[in-house]
Amino acid sequence: SGTGSEACSSCPENTESVAGSTEATSCVCTAGHTGASCDECAANSYKSGTGSEACASCPEDTTSPAGSASAAACVDDSVTTCDANMYLDSGACVSCLANTESVAG
Repeated sequence: SGTGSEACSSCPENTESVAGSTEATSCVCTAGHTGASCDECAANSYKSGTGSEACASCPEDTTSPAGSASAAACVDDSVTTCDANMYLDSGACVSCLANTESVAG
């Protein structure tokens, strides 16, 4: 009677799965998120991979905003200017939101 196909469900917020996944347990934390509930990495830490692994601390004398997804987000505390299309947030240069831009400085 049925075709054997079921509707897909979205993974919870801050998680993703590979194409063809059939179980909710296939949803894993996205980069910048960690733990069983995929919370944001705390400020001054980052996680570039997917999964529930712990976030790594930024190197000494660097900071990053919460939810950072790469070591490149850890910047020297003394940064006071940013490149074009970036803005300073808690001592770190952060990319502008989609469809927005800024000038250098």
